[in-house]
Amino acid sequence: MEKKTQKNIWLTIMGALTVAIIIITCIAITQPYLAYVCGIIVLLCSALYSFFFYNKPHGNLLKISFLIFAISKLISDACIISADTQFSILGAFSIVSAAIVCYCAGRLSRIEQNKYILIIIDVFYFALSTIECINLTTHTLLNILCMFNYPITLTVLMIAYFVRYKEHKEAGLMDAPKK
Repeated sequence: MEKKTQKNIWLTIMGALTVAIIIITCIAITQPYLAYVCGIIVLLCSALYSFFFYNKPHGNLLKISFLIFAISKLISDACIISADTQFSILGAFSIVSAAIVCYCAGRLSRIEQNKYILIIIDVFYFALSTIECINLTTHTLLNILCMFNYPITLTVLMIAYFVRYKEHKEAGLMDAPKK
């Protein structure tokens, strides 16, 4: 019982943090607008999953959440790279990392391998967001917090994946066609 309560506390904290970042992102929208809209969409999907959709464990919902995250990150990075006159090697790594998240979403049953891959990608996104914050021209708290929406979202999805893996696996087995 205590273990389940601890799981729910982690997910509630991450969901509340996601909602706070959604509000901050909505307030601080600047150009490129599409990048912010993609960030808000993925944050909303993450918050919905963290607060409501987790009640019925199912691997497909988590897979879709990871795919929405990756597609949103790809679109956001493409917008930022196209708006910037310089090609950034970090931007290219960010796009490759989003593609790797898609790869992990397709193989959620391999949690031991995905665990390390997703943690490395999340640390990379946090480092990338920190670098972007250092390079900001206006250092307002809103702008700084907006830079961390993708790492926070990936962290929320990873917590949902790691904490509820057993329930999702059992739900997937029950949904499998009977032979």
